[in-house]
Amino acid sequence: MQILSEYRFTFAPEQTGLVVLYHAAAAWVMAVLYTVLLTASRKGKMSDTDPDDIGREPGGAAVASAFVLTLAGTAGIIFAADAGAIFLSYIILSTGGFILIGGDERRRKRRVYLIIILAAAALMCWTLLAVMTSSGKAGFAAGGYIDSEMMAPVKAAGVILCIAACVLVPPVYLYRCRVKSSPAFAGAGVFCLLRIIRYVFTPALITASKAGDILGYAASVTIIICLLTSITRRDVLERYLLSSVSVIGTVIIGTVTSSPFASAGVIVYGASQMLLLAAVYMCLGAVCSACDSSDLRVLRGRGAGMHAAVVL
Repeated sequence: MQILSEYRFTFAPEQTGLVVLYHAAAAWVMAVLYTVLLTASRKGKMSDTDPDDIGREPGGAAVASAFVLTLAGTAGIIFAADAGAIFLSYIILSTGGFILIGGDERRRKRRVYLIIILAAAALMCWTLLAVMTSSGKAGFAAGGYIDSEMMAPVKAAGVILCIAACVLVPPVYLYRCRVKSSPAFAGAGVFCLLRIIRYVFTPALITASKAGDILGYAASVTIIICLLTSITRRDVLERYLLSSVSVIGTVIIGTVTSSPFASAGVIVYGASQMLLLAAVYMCLGAVCSACDSSDLRVLRGRGAGMHAAVVL
């Protein structure tokens, strides 16, 4: 605990973080413009609103607070220069998801999510302590710096899998709560996983620990399940969420691959998919708003008459 008490969070611009920053900024601009235009187009329009659900969804002030926390957490993740800073930023980001949970049984869902966040924070403290006691530092370095001489492969596997659970379980639960921005939280979690695995542990240690194989197989199974499940869904927004999870699984596979070119490829792929998913979400939102439904049975053929400017 003395090591943690002497620890200081470090933030600094870094090349991979700046690449994600530029793409994230563009995605945020698209999201803000879409929100403003959609709000203006739906002013005074209360169709598909159940009076029993009024007051269960987060209001304007809550959404604004979530936006500020999410933005602060995203900026912290991008500029984090060590494991502790990126952990703290991710917890701040996840707090924004807590505010966005609404709908039926909102209190129970928020309590469960709060327990998940507290458990993730505790595991993050343990992983940070494990990294610092093994190497004496928690900073980032290209190619990693903790090898099998500093940390046993079995312990490294436990640390890596704990980190994966900490950054991936919260957005999965947000998806279960039908929070539409859950792919953004999952993308931030995958970027945290990428930075820590690639910049703290050496490729040789990752291979020896077998943690990369476990995550790779888990991501592959998740991709197949999400794609097959999306075919059975009639809600177009739910299909979008499932397809987003499959993209995130692809990024995880690239993250745990030992190829020296995998890190750069994953960053470019993930950043480009961030913009693509934001654009798709805007198009889906515009169509669903104009048709007052996200059910494919209702939307069938109705989007064909929409002007291209409305969609784009």
